Amino acid sequence: MRRKYLVFIILLFLVGSIAYSQQFQTYNYRAQDGLSNDILKASGIDSEGFLWIGSDNGLMRYDGVNFIEYPNATTSNFIKEIYKSRDGRLFVVSDLDIIEIISSKTEVKFKMVIEGDRIPQSGKVWYPKRIYEDKLGNLWIAEPQSVSKWSNGKLTRYDFGPEDNSINFIRSFEFIEDKHGCLIISSFPGNFFRYDSSKDTLVSVHSNIKASGINHMVNHHGEMFIATDQGLFEMDHNELDDIFYLNNILDAQNVSYLKSYGEKLLVGTFDTDLYTLEKNGDLIEKELFNNKFSVINHISIDENSTIYLSTEKGLVMINEKQIQSIQMKKENTFIEFVVSDPNSNQIIFGSKDNLFTINDGKAEYIFESNEQVYFLSGVFNDLGLWVSTQSEIWNFDHQFRIKKKYNFAEYGRYVFELISDEENNIWFTQEGAIGVKKLNTATDELKIYDSKNGLENEMYVIKNGPDGIYSGSHNENHYLFFKPNGSEKFQDLSVPFKDKMSGNFRVEDLAFSDSSIWLGTSNGLFKYQNKSIDRLNTRNDINDQYIKSVELSFNQQDVWFGNSFGIFRYNISSNQLFQFDESVGLSSNSITNRGILFTPSYIYIGTADGLCYLGFNGKEMKTVNPTILDIHVNGVHSVIDSVNVFPNASVLQFDFSSLTFPNKDILYSYRLVGRDLNFSQPNKLQKLLL
Repeated sequence: MRRKYLVFIILLFLVGSIAYSQQFQTYNYRAQDGLSNDILKASGIDSEGFLWIGSDNGLMRYDGVNFIEYPNATTSNFIKEIYKSRDGRLFVVSDLDIIEIISSKTEVKFKMVIEGDRIPQSGKVWYPKRIYEDKLGNLWIAEPQSVSKWSNGKLTRYDFGPEDNSINFIRSFEFIEDKHGCLIISSFPGNFFRYDSSKDTLVSVHSNIKASGINHMVNHHGEMFIATDQGLFEMDHNELDDIFYLNNILDAQNVSYLKSYGEKLLVGTFDTDLYTLEKNGDLIEKELFNNKFSVINHISIDENSTIYLSTEKGLVMINEKQIQSIQMKKENTFIEFVVSDPNSNQIIFGSKDNLFTINDGKAEYIFESNEQVYFLSGVFNDLGLWVSTQSEIWNFDHQFRIKKKYNFAEYGRYVFELISDEENNIWFTQEGAIGVKKLNTATDELKIYDSKNGLENEMYVIKNGPDGIYSGSHNENHYLFFKPNGSEKFQDLSVPFKDKMSGNFRVEDLAFSDSSIWLGTSNGLFKYQNKSIDRLNTRNDINDQYIKSVELSFNQQDVWFGNSFGIFRYNISSNQLFQFDESVGLSSNSITNRGILFTPSYIYIGTADGLCYLGFNGKEMKTVNPTILDIHVNGVHSVIDSVNVFPNASVLQFDFSSLTFPNKDILYSYRLVGRDLNFSQPNKLQKLLL
């Protein structure tokens, strides 16, 4: 009997935090997507990464594929809260009990923690609303007119007077611990108490103002915040006078729930608004989400920083966009090129008739043309910025004032591509002209490199390589040329393609790794090495797609290329392919020529609808491993174990899912260890038949 092991890789690339303001994307799951009910009260993530959801119609689990209902998990179907303890236990509060979810990849169990009743009884909870774990591991439970403490298997109830009764079905008492570990309790009407553990009693504490309708309290980075119907308050405990001082820091009505999100605080409301709030000393920065939500009852966050809102119109998932967009002056701005000044690291990018830089995540004009122009390419050198427009080349100084214009209309049409050599000479290609040209910027002399110099075709792309200048053409038999440093002759490096090229062949871009040249062409991405050229075959749907831009990462380990499906990262050593498209934040899937620029912190991406960027913190983040949901051997269900042993000649079916949401956009690749050297071509299928 031979053992076989499956290894899965999720082809999804996550990146670190960014310096510009954050941009988010949302996904809304409703009853038509599988939820048993649109009115959701809470959500939480278990130790396996499964998402649990509480509604007015019971408990559900989302495994990345299906919403699975557990109608008998709780005594009452009215779920009020899902709470994760410090040691990772997941508790569910319903109207008539508190249970614990014990979940694994293969089995789900529900353990009764505290039984409940419809009237207050000793040892039972009474319509619990909220649960809180204090520093000693005691569980505090909010009830309509009381709070109870669950400690060492014993339930102790603390009753309140009618002035602290809640008129709210889902809120009554809230709990928080201050920086000294003192437990503070608030009632919905706005009164405060502290727990005196030495006397096992609650002590009433006055506040400077009464904020009625207290819906939630949190300790965020050592500071206490209170969500109320009257707004968001910061609270400080004056221990000398034993008084709470409240300060309204967000003038928003019906604040419902608070959740720490890194350095920021998420602030939800019972209306339609969600805020992020960040406090730097006395300065408070707030930002309102553009989206509107319907009654935010609860907020949870998973290990990937995905935000889940439990609302009365379903589950809303919010992700920070992996790819962010520079805010443009106008929509549908086609980016023609993007370059950086090597001295100042300033980013410059061009559209048809404008040049821009970036200021605080927004496009800022550096040149607005009042004449007929069409900017196509740009490059920096010691003399400033050089840009091509139609058949001209303009030189700007470092303050972006025009120094000089050169007109080459007598030699051809559009100037497509510019590069600069070490002597500040400008090399360029031109539509309708044979070869390439060099502008001596010291003498303004123009030299044409044509058939006398080894170039007999119209050239489209020109690039600086590690040992000279390279150029590519539209001739599939003579497509790649090289001029060594110090030489005046171009050599034809072209070798026959192994497949017939289709359509109007053209080399669009070139990039260089240690031993290879990567060609982005109208027929796909090719690798030229040792006088041989091979197409990069990674996915059948993109292998022969038109490649507009190609660039190598700084570490030479990844090839980045763009086409009409988005931008792709290909890892040279592992053959893994990562795709980024509109689903992760690209403003357009159409990547433009001269549209990829690497800087130490970002990759800038030119698209048909603006400039985007992908940020790094110097460390690649790992993705969530897929979870095997089910195994069938010869059509019969098999128990999932840490090591599965299958008879020879077995037919195996694996159902699997990633718990990175939204699941529908994940691409999967697999290999069978001991059999396969490489991973399979990525696809969205979540079933595997072997």
